[in-house]
Amino acid sequence: MTLPKNTKFGSLLVSQNLITNEQRLEILEMQKTCAKPFGLLAENLFNVHPRDTQRVWLMQYMSVATRINLCSYHVDTRYLSLMSKRQAWQFKLMPVAFTQGCLLLATTEQNLARAHRFATKHIDLPFIFVIAKDQTDLELGLEKSYPGKAMRYQHHLKSVDSDATQTSAADPSAPSHKHQLVG
Repeated sequence: MTLPKNTKFGSLLVSQNLITNEQRLEILEMQKTCAKPFGLLAENLFNVHPRDTQRVWLMQYMSVATRINLCSYHVDTRYLSLMSKRQAWQFKLMPVAFTQGCLLLATTEQNLARAHRFATKHIDLPFIFVIAKDQTDLELGLEKSYPGKAMRYQHHLKSVDSDATQTSAADPSAPSHKHQLVG
């Protein structure tokens, strides 16, 4: 779904039939006296499920997010130490620059919600997400900036393949664990 860049969160909730226009206006009125986010008020006042507010937030964010090609982007390596290699790979997230008082964090559309939860809890700087063109682009960027994960993964697959081959040769009736992955 393509949205105009200035689509308001409340209007999106209405368009998704999660609240009525009257409820949207009620929340806007309430926000004049309390500094709570629109989505939180919709959840508390009108029983909008948090999963729905997150989905609508993702729609809104993706309509304004900057997209980058990590393979050709110059990553400012001074900020890579803000997260460990494990965190970067686990949350499919990497700092790429610091500009206009904000840390730019690259992730993909599919990983945005999870990356946002991590960054909100663990990054002590203002941040903005930029969206890598696809999962492969992000993983190539991660491998370049936080090397070793992909090589360990490939080594693990070779090890599992070797074990499966040896097991099959020793006992042809033994089950193959060729695609079993260890976290």
